Amino acid sequence: MFTVDSSTPALIFGIIMTILFAMLVYFILKVMHQYGDEIEARDIAINENYVIHDFTTPMWGRDIVYKPIDNTGLRANVTGWKSSIRKGDVLQLKGDNGGKVFYRVNTISYYRDPSDMFRAEVSFIQTCTCEACGMQHFTRPADGKCVKCGK
Repeated sequence: MFTVDSSTPALIFGIIMTILFAMLVYFILKVMHQYGDEIEARDIAINENYVIHDFTTPMWGRDIVYKPIDNTGLRANVTGWKSSIRKGDVLQLKGDNGGKVFYRVNTISYYRDPSDMFRAEVSFIQTCTCEACGMQHFTRPADGKCVKCGK
């Protein structure tokens, strides 16, 4: 049976504080998740086959460390934080001159903890300015021609 004694108010206070703390943690995680969804919206879906993931500006929960495999810079190992990257996706990085550099994800594996941390091998993707529309597009690896206009 439940009896009221001098420790009962402290127990009730502890229960209330635990509930409030749980609600605060839930609220913080929900806000972080919504912020993450806004960040995900910055990713530009090119087509059904791959997505460009923008890593040009480091931010909480979305950063990358680039380590070249050789001195050409055409292949690299990267470690980063962001979920939803798949093999074949494109990583947009900030180049040495401040421009944008693109790398295709060849292999990727996610760490167990934290679950959004990944390790990938990537390859440089050449870009061109399309003659047909004046926009920047990727070139085909086989022949170096624009994927949009074929020139």
